[in-house]
Amino acid sequence: MNKTKLFEVPQAYTAALVKFNGQDYIVGGPEGESPLKVYNLANSEISEIVDAQGGTMSIIKVPGMKNTLVSSMGMFPPFKGKDANIFLHRHLSDGWHSEKIFHFPFSHRCEILTVNDTRYLFVASVSTNKESPEDWSNPGEVRVARVNDSEPWLTDMEVIIDNLFKNHGMTKVPYNGTESVMVSGAEGIFSITPGSGGWKTERIFDQEVSEFVFYDLNEDGINELVTIEPFHGNTLNVYNNKGSNWERIYQSPLSFGHGLGVGHFEGVPTISVGNRRENSALEMHTMEQPGQDKIVKNVIEEGVGPTLTNIVKLNSRDTLLSVNQLKNEIALYHQ
Repeated sequence: MNKTKLFEVPQAYTAALVKFNGQDYIVGGPEGESPLKVYNLANSEISEIVDAQGGTMSIIKVPGMKNTLVSSMGMFPPFKGKDANIFLHRHLSDGWHSEKIFHFPFSHRCEILTVNDTRYLFVASVSTNKESPEDWSNPGEVRVARVNDSEPWLTDMEVIIDNLFKNHGMTKVPYNGTESVMVSGAEGIFSITPGSGGWKTERIFDQEVSEFVFYDLNEDGINELVTIEPFHGNTLNVYNNKGSNWERIYQSPLSFGHGLGVGHFEGVPTISVGNRRENSALEMHTMEQPGQDKIVKNVIEEGVGPTLTNIVKLNSRDTLLSVNQLKNEIALYHQ
C-alpha cells in the first residue's frame, strides 16, 4: 500500500472531502484549538479557517450553497464541551469567514437531509451536561432545524430525541424507500424519517453502538450493517439483515475503535477502521468473496491512531483517506 501524507493538523480529529468550484478539497479539523485547514488536491495549496473555535467533531458541506460548510465545534478532550457550538463557514471574496449559528453543549455530530427541496440540519450531542469526563448521567439530544438560503439561516428548531446516551454516529441512508438520518448511542441505532405529521423515529438496532455504516458488502442488493461496539468499542462487527433481525457474520477485535468507513476499494467491498489504543493501527477488512461472508483483515499501518477513515475515489483511483491523530496528519493510501 502506498501512502501520501497531505498536510498536518495538530491533534487532527476529522476531515471531509468536498468539492468547491469543480475542484476537490479536503478540510481537516483539529480536536484542539488550532484552525481548520483546507487543502486543494489539485495544487496542494492550503488555506486556513482561523476565526472558529476548534475542538472540531464534525464537518459537512451544505448542499446547494456555494463554498459553505457546517461544523460541530468546542468539544475538547476529555469531553470538555459545555461551550460547544454549531458553526457556519463560508468562503467569500476575501477568504474564509465563520459564524456561530447556535450554542449546543457537548455537540458531536451533524448531517443535512433534503426533503422535497427543503434542507434540514440534524445535530446530536453526547450529553446535555457532564460534571466530569466519566459522568454519563445526562442523555444527549438530537435536534433538527430548517435551513434557509438567507437570514435567519436556521428556523423551526426542535428536539426530536432527548434520551440518547453516548452519541457517536450519524449518517444518511435510504430506509423503507426514503432517505433518512440514522443516529447511534447506548440505546442502539435509530432512524429519523420525514412524514406527513413530522419526524418519525424508530429503533432498528438495540445494542450499544459507537459508529456504524450500512453498505452492500455481499453485493446482493441488501445492505449489511457494520458497527463499532460498544461506545469507543472493542469490536468491529458485520451483520446481515434477516427480516426483522440482524445476524452477525463477522467480528474482529479493536482497541478504542474509531473512524469507521466502508466502500469499494480496488473493486472489492472493504471496511476501514482505526484503533486509538494498543498498536494504534489503521486496518482494512476486505470482503474477499461477496455472497460467502468471507472477510479478511489487513493492517495497513501501526502507530497512527486513526480518528476518521473513509474510502473515496480521487482521480478515478480508489483511495483510503485517514486522519492519523498520533502523527497529526491527513493521509491518503492507495495501491
